[in-house]
Amino acid sequence: MPEDPTDRGGTVSTYGAEIDLLAAVAHELKTQLGIVLTASELLAMAELPEREARYVGMLRGAAVTLQALLDDLLDNTRLKSGTLPIESVPFRPHELIEDLVNAFRTRLADKAVDVVLHAETETDQELVGDPLRLRQIVTNLLDNAAKFTDAGEIAVTVTADCDAEGCRLEVIVADTGIGFDAEDAESIFAPFWRGAPTVDQDVAGTGLGLAISRGLAARMGGTLTAEGKRGAGARFTLSVPLGRAPQSAAPEAPDRAAAEAPDLTGFRVLVVDDNAVIRRLLVTILDQFGVDHDAVEGGEAALARVAKKAFDLVILDVRMNGTDGIATAKRIRAGEASRSLPLIALSAHPAAQVRASSADLFDAVLEKPLKAGDLYEVLCRFAGKA
Repeated sequence: MPEDPTDRGGTVSTYGAEIDLLAAVAHELKTQLGIVLTASELLAMAELPEREARYVGMLRGAAVTLQALLDDLLDNTRLKSGTLPIESVPFRPHELIEDLVNAFRTRLADKAVDVVLHAETETDQELVGDPLRLRQIVTNLLDNAAKFTDAGEIAVTVTADCDAEGCRLEVIVADTGIGFDAEDAESIFAPFWRGAPTVDQDVAGTGLGLAISRGLAARMGGTLTAEGKRGAGARFTLSVPLGRAPQSAAPEAPDRAAAEAPDLTGFRVLVVDDNAVIRRLLVTILDQFGVDHDAVEGGEAALARVAKKAFDLVILDVRMNGTDGIATAKRIRAGEASRSLPLIALSAHPAAQVRASSADLFDAVLEKPLKAGDLYEVLCRFAGKA
């Protein structure tokens, strides 16, 4: 018989050891993928000849695909073990889904497929839930619809049934693609399911997207179901509960167009990472932003540098040999002069997991692979407060 990971015997420790091993290997893989992605992003910013620019695009595309496959494997393992974190933060569902639909319209511009959105006004309010995981589920559903729809329409319908406590958000993604046999309505959510044998097109991916999406919906207290008919399209219905946002948690959104990015000249940043290549890439990005910077290879060196020199912000790799990022952050917070110094975590783990394990030591979390735009947003946020 297959081993049950919930058994209280030796299997628990074996299963836990497997998860730890996967997490450790995944961290190293994501670090190396992050180097490839960040380096290719920097290359893309340069004025390259057309052929070289095309090669960089191919390199980046392959790395992004590998990153997505790795994330799927990690999420699947965390869902099985019950360790995948779920956040509860205020966000606007309508805004999140509208952004996704707009992105897919651009992506499918060369196909005879219309991507339409129907959203109730009730969804355009601050609600509390996990926007990252909601985005992941809806992205998977749109990916799935795009994969099997060569012509016709992908329709996204968003509704909310609200009361004083909160809302039940319902997102329906329906397409006019090849559909599936009615008896497969449950099978399609099985891990590694790649379609019925009658599906004659090349199906990319691991076959984990729908399995992960249903698992995420369940972790959020919701459901994900499917209906379909061979040759007549498919319809996926996501239903998740969201809480009401406290009034204090829903300030009026600033006018982004009117806001001016702060001048980063003279802003002082300390980069702390035991990977020399990551340090060089971060320094290269900071140079492009006009930021003053120092870079050191570990926690002890960072503590010594903070004690001697004033910084406006510190970027700390969470997982380092010797004194790691969390231990370093605790000691920086313990210092009288550095107690309020903004600390930014750099991690291959999800931001929610880092925050949960670090007891709010960090002011923000940057996930690997690092994007220059994400770093710029964080710098602007804290430079505006400096």
